[in-house]
Amino acid sequence: MSAIANVAINDGKGTPQLHTFKPVLANGERAVWQELPASGLQVGANKLLVSIRPASKDNAGHKVQIKLNLPTAASVTAFNGVQSTQVVREAVATVEFLLPKEGTLAERQDLRKLIYNALADASMIAAIEGLESFY
Repeated sequence: MSAIANVAINDGKGTPQLHTFKPVLANGERAVWQELPASGLQVGANKLLVSIRPASKDNAGHKVQIKLNLPTAASVTAFNGVQSTQVVREAVATVEFLLPKEGTLAERQDLRKLIYNALADASMIAAIEGLESFY
């Protein structure tokens, strides 16, 4: 079991910006990190979640899920003229690994590295960033 610590990830900007996600929760099955926006408000905070649990009730292995939420917050004026900061949209990525109990470390390493490299493939980038479908 790993001790929870900050997770630092570069974004994809021309000049990459480092995003530091700080631990919020760790309970053995679920861990949550949060990156507060420059405003310091929790509204609009980026979140990284990781859960590890049995894949099914018949103990078929493990399910590892990694989820990244990137909300966009904006100042919104209510009908009574009161302004507040609210999340107006949210981009979410979820990666889920279903790992059989008979699986080997080498197989888990291959799976992680292949999905990592698949996300760097030009056709995957075009699908995610350019919303280009396949024909």
